[in-house]
Amino acid sequence: MLNGRDTGNRTAELRNPLISLSKHLSLESYNSTSDQCLVIPHLIADASHAMSDDATNRSTGSALTREELLNAFRTLSDKLGEQGVTGELCLFGGTVMVLAFSARLATKDIDALFKPVKTIRELAGRVATELHLPNDWLNDGVKGFVSARHETTAGNLPQFPHLRLTMPVPEYLLAMKCMASRIGGTGGEQSDVSDITFLIRHLGLKSARDVLDIVAQYYPSNQIAVKTQYLIEGLFEEGHI
Repeated sequence: MLNGRDTGNRTAELRNPLISLSKHLSLESYNSTSDQCLVIPHLIADASHAMSDDATNRSTGSALTREELLNAFRTLSDKLGEQGVTGELCLFGGTVMVLAFSARLATKDIDALFKPVKTIRELAGRVATELHLPNDWLNDGVKGFVSARHETTAGNLPQFPHLRLTMPVPEYLLAMKCMASRIGGTGGEQSDVSDITFLIRHLGLKSARDVLDIVAQYYPSNQIAVKTQYLIEGLFEEGHI
């Protein structure tokens, strides 16, 4: 854990979005007994970008509302049924915040793991054409960010006759959001701060240490970026929790 002076300086940097936070440092002093996770650092960076709601390769697009998400999933389920197949989607990011928690009004795209992969990828293309969605409305770019401790639940997600939806348990979703730790404010990048704040409150966590302990349950402590610690500590210090 950083001393008071260092924390103050770093927190000041974090609060100024014009100061670069892309420092690939490790919290070597942050101890964890978790050795269950295997996360490749460059995949974390790539997946953080892939999870961004402002994906640069979108062919078009405005945010998808709850009703638009449900319509897309319903249409995909129908097409799976026509082929006698039941598909599975594990949803991540903004889609979960919209559908499971009603913590957002919309999301730019849908980050998910899905199977059968080939069938769903093909049918998702047909759904995009039929509903005038971006070609990448359903993408699996998040797969590089998945923890080896991949704990999921159906939660209160809607279900469809030929499509089963799951999501990370809230602790896992919080850990993923913290690992990304986008603060927004530059280049139109979306922010994870509101989602992190919501999930901390949802889980009833009382301190930055509680949050970091959860992150370390899903990702090796030596891969938790310093910016993640500063962001979480800042939320508690500034009274946002």
